[in-house]
Amino acid sequence: MIEIEFTPSTRVLRGLDEIAEYLKVSVRTVRRWIQGSALPAIRGPSDAYMTTTSLIDLWILAINKIEQDAARNDVQDEKS
Repeated sequence: MIEIEFTPSTRVLRGLDEIAEYLKVSVRTVRRWIQGSALPAIRGPSDAYMTTTSLIDLWILAINKIEQDAARNDVQDEKS
């Protein structure tokens, strides 16, 4: 289980525009990631997507770990 610590530097991002700005990608990419890659965002009371900078940072770290593990496994398979 992942524990999330909210610190003073954690920001709540409201709406696809804010999320896209934080990630430095387009709104279309954010929508695609929410639907297909499990970007951690929920719909808030106003029906706008919401998330936090901490959740996004953890998601990025998890994606990187998965990619590194996959690359390591590919190298090991090539050696076999």
